Amino acid sequence: MNDDYYDLIEVEYNDGMVTHHPAPIVKGLMDIPRSVRYRGEDFFTCICGAESFYAPPCSECGEEWDKDEEIQKWEKRKKRRKEYFLSQIKRGKVPSNVVRMEYIRAEPGKAYVIINESHDLFPQQEDCLLEFQEWERINIPSQGLTLREMDELLDKWEGDWERMDERILVFASPVPYLMVESARRWPYTVRVFHNDKREKKELPNGKIIMTVAKEGWEII
Repeated sequence: MNDDYYDLIEVEYNDGMVTHHPAPIVKGLMDIPRSVRYRGEDFFTCICGAESFYAPPCSECGEEWDKDEEIQKWEKRKKRRKEYFLSQIKRGKVPSNVVRMEYIRAEPGKAYVIINESHDLFPQQEDCLLEFQEWERINIPSQGLTLREMDELLDKWEGDWERMDERILVFASPVPYLMVESARRWPYTVRVFHNDKREKKELPNGKIIMTVAKEGWEII
């Protein structure tokens, strides 16, 4: 596994919002200035102008507000902000409201292992998954999925997983459309099990075939 994959770019805006983006999207397009300044993303600005964290009422004026509603508004703004940032950065531009960009190291998050329901992981494959904080198996029916079913599954993932930079899709079974579409929607989040080693296996009829070895697995 390439450790650079886990580098993120932390972007701070002039209103205090902070977003995170996979570093490979930005690398090579510009020189990222390093900074030790940091302001958390969990803060709001009260109607009185005072900055406050998730702790209503306002410490300055005592104003109450609906915390859940404000969080939802904040997250919608953040999503739009991330989309706009990426659209500009891919053109080699930095949005004018950005005040800081900084490389940070993200911990490997949760891995979702895409695998045929009739298959099991080799012990060494499970060992490879120890680099993640946790992992979960997503079974693909033995009879496969229709194109519509795969699109519905992708939409479900997109709806359920707010921060894809913390979640990794690891394909243990090849599902070409899911692999291609996942990589298109979420660059740098798709990985596969790979093994260079092959072993000879004799079938009951005496025929010799080559199969993937139980050892030598890695996630790439």
